[in-house]
Amino acid sequence: MFTLGEAASGAAMAGAMAPVILQVRPVAAKAEIAFTKIAKGTLTAHGKTSQPSAALLDELEKVGKVSFEVQVDIKDEEGDTVVEMRIDWHLSKRS
Repeated sequence: MFTLGEAASGAAMAGAMAPVILQVRPVAAKAEIAFTKIAKGTLTAHGKTSQPSAALLDELEKVGKVSFEVQVDIKDEEGDTVVEMRIDWHLSKRS
């Protein structure tokens, strides 16, 4: 389940940074996971950045780097949350 959550986190990060994703160096610096319920059946994960994409892109442009978190919920086929994750991303412009 950790791998599913990390993948969803990366997808959320890449989506938020899509206009510049090939010009940055992303690092998943820290991850926390909490198992909230026994999973049943097929799992789906949804990640969301802590700030809007425009704010992240603006900070990257001004400072050359940006840090933010992505919250991930993993749900089972009944729609119950079985895992909650938080991943801290650090991105810097490639030189």
